[in-house]
Amino acid sequence: MLPLIVIPARMAALQPDRRSIYIVRHPLDRILSARRHMNDRSGRDPFAEIAAGDDNALGFLRDTSLYGSQMAAYLDHFPRDRFHVMAFEDFVADQNAALGTVTDFLGLPPLHRIPEVHRNERWDDPEGGANRIPPAVLDLVHGPVVEDMETFRRISGFDTTRWNLDFDAWCAGAQGDT
Repeated sequence: MLPLIVIPARMAALQPDRRSIYIVRHPLDRILSARRHMNDRSGRDPFAEIAAGDDNALGFLRDTSLYGSQMAAYLDHFPRDRFHVMAFEDFVADQNAALGTVTDFLGLPPLHRIPEVHRNERWDDPEGGANRIPPAVLDLVHGPVVEDMETFRRISGFDTTRWNLDFDAWCAGAQGDT
């Protein structure tokens, strides 16, 4: 796998005028989704691996929510106006409106209405067990993610205040209470 610092340079060399769509979601929701994905695909539980000291599992969950660091790597090679940042939550709430902003950004004609895509119900967890993050994992991911969100807000213009990034809120959300 290529390190993040190599990928933007290669992309810029191949397509210097490219436009990119960057879809982000609340970092806590992204972490929970990544955990479910990893568990579904391989049967592994990254929370247990992190508790056992596995830095790769920690990186998988935490570092992929560092949107500011990720975007900064691309902004070293592309101007900011080549990126359209979209909240996943906006896409889920109104896919047609979200796709309208994408076609506008790309300079394409509007799409005809598309049928709404439905939520992946197999990830629903009525008991809330899959939506619980152990406090030790929260301690490792919360601080770096919140710190990076300030960088992301500054370089992208994305309003990160739409997400409650307060530690107590994360604790409540991580326990399925929100």
